[in-house]
Amino acid sequence: MHDLVGVMGIHNIAQMFQLVHDFESDYIMNSQVLWGCYDTVDELSIAQILRSVDSPVLAVARYYWDGKEKHLLSLEQNIEEYSRDAG
Repeated sequence: MHDLVGVMGIHNIAQMFQLVHDFESDYIMNSQVLWGCYDTVDELSIAQILRSVDSPVLAVARYYWDGKEKHLLSLEQNIEEYSRDAG
């Protein structure tokens, strides 16, 4: 999808996420540009892979988008602590 940003613009990308939501589809997205943090996305689990150039080691930063804000999760936190559907 991130290849479409230059062609479609950010507003249209948000509308595309709305279509995915309307069809009640689950998805996995791989992008260096798009995080999926749009008001048309109710909630989202995000994993960012971090690696320095020429390093054999990588780390994963986990985030949770609650429809309004992106939250950085610590190793101890679960997505369920933020999710509206939990409980």
